[in-house]
Amino acid sequence: MPADPMTLYQTLQSGRPILLHVRSNYASHVVLLKGMHFQPHPGGVEAYLHINDPMSYFTAPIAFSSLAQIWVDALVVN
Repeated sequence: MPADPMTLYQTLQSGRPILLHVRSNYASHVVLLKGMHFQPHPGGVEAYLHINDPMSYFTAPIAFSSLAQIWVDALVVN
């Protein structure tokens, strides 16, 4: 189960990037979570994740709620 957005934010703020294992319809691979921002919307605030993706599947910040659906596992880089 994915961590909550604030845990991810605090981990990134401490200078530790996070490797995320994600599974889409056609592939399973690892991406590097390198930052995030929060954006207000009518229902509240949404966290957007900034990732480096070697397969270039994710080319723009992605909403946490969208990525959480395909998130398999994570590893914090120390």
